[in-house]
Amino acid sequence: MLKSNKLCGFGVALLLMLGSRAAIASENNLAGLIRQGQILFQQRQYGAAIATFTQAILLNPDSALPYFHRGKVRFELEDDFGALEDFDDAVQRNSRFAEAYLYRGSVRLSLGDQTNGLVDLRQAAGLFSQQGNQKEYQRAIQLIRQFNPEIAP
Repeated sequence: MLKSNKLCGFGVALLLMLGSRAAIASENNLAGLIRQGQILFQQRQYGAAIATFTQAILLNPDSALPYFHRGKVRFELEDDFGALEDFDDAVQRNSRFAEAYLYRGSVRLSLGDQTNGLVDLRQAAGLFSQQGNQKEYQRAIQLIRQFNPEIAP
């Protein structure tokens, strides 16, 4: 009798463990984690968003997207050095990631690094133009002119 109760208890524990692993596996894909992090960011649950994007980075450290999104959260929290590190990692992994250059340039400008900030903004403008994204191109140009009206993109 005692032995069968132990086996029954083990079976229940195994089912619970497998069920929770299946739930984790369904959320443990990069796109799902990024979506979840974006929702948390929109809900202003910044700590949870950072944790989710960090989990995505651990899942796929070669992807630029989770670094970029975590950088946006840090940017929102005015953690300029953390944001700069994440945007650096994003452009290192994808040198054509225009929005990451835009944010990195903005962070550099806020830290007083006008030279490199403007370089990043010009890089973002050029990439947006190449990608046919006129709205974001204009946004980058406005930022460039705001910080240095004499400089042409």
